[in-house]
Amino acid sequence: MPVQLSETARKQLDEALDAYPKAGKPGTVVGIVNKEGKMVYLRSAGAKNAVTGEKLDDDTIFWIASCTKMITGIAAMQLVERGLISLDEPVAKFVPELAEIQVITNSTPTSLETRKANTPITLRMLLTHTSGWGYSWYNHHILNWVKQNDNEVNGHGFWVELNNKTNEPLVNEPGTKWEYGINMDWAGITVERVSGQKLGDYFIENIFKPLGIDDSYFDFKERPDLLKRLSPMHKWDAETDTYSIRDFPHLLVDTPNHRGGGGLHTTAKSYLTVVSVLLNKGQGPNGAQILKPETVEYM
Repeated sequence: MPVQLSETARKQLDEALDAYPKAGKPGTVVGIVNKEGKMVYLRSAGAKNAVTGEKLDDDTIFWIASCTKMITGIAAMQLVERGLISLDEPVAKFVPELAEIQVITNSTPTSLETRKANTPITLRMLLTHTSGWGYSWYNHHILNWVKQNDNEVNGHGFWVELNNKTNEPLVNEPGTKWEYGINMDWAGITVERVSGQKLGDYFIENIFKPLGIDDSYFDFKERPDLLKRLSPMHKWDAETDTYSIRDFPHLLVDTPNHRGGGGLHTTAKSYLTVVSVLLNKGQGPNGAQILKPETVEYM
């Protein structure tokens, strides 16, 4: 029998969301999906724009940042299912930029020492964050690399590391260590090279359309009508406990780079629809088979 939300739980959630909105602070959307993909709870509360007070709606579109990674993983595993790429062959076969990748051995804010990686990067490594990359906000070697390549660490330059990553070195030998980094951005590029499609187009054709999703995009060049539903990004000032609107990442609504590690915009309901695929042996709530049951079990 499909799991439902008890009246007691629903009442408690409603009470929590009734109390959630605060003047000058951004709101939230809470969604709960069961294994079969049925939305058992979906409700918004508070402001979409903390400065103007514009109301948040259930269908508000958010930049979902690293939540993009899950969908990129689904796309990659579809290609594995189809025999177009294996988990353990070198991805340099499809992404030759990775054939001569360098590993940082030592760095300072003004110097960088590297060597060529000894082990080829595989799709398995990309999907499990063991290919060797890090993020500049976690790893001082990458932070030093960013600074030495005239990239800002904050502001618009935040995206330089992610959008211009063809020469970003590794911080670990591939396959030797887990580290959170731009691995899934490269997994997205691999999906593009293997499929011959932009990542967003691949998502639409192979994941979103089969699931009946029509509001999830990397950029909105083809769907400017959705921009009015897009939530701005807020910046919190810890000293004054106030929020302002920051002018990125919505530069990305017209980006040529579809970043598999963090570039997608979607709604709570649409994201949970994709989540339900992994909860229900690869099948969406409408019966669409996105992945084979054995693939989901393997994942």
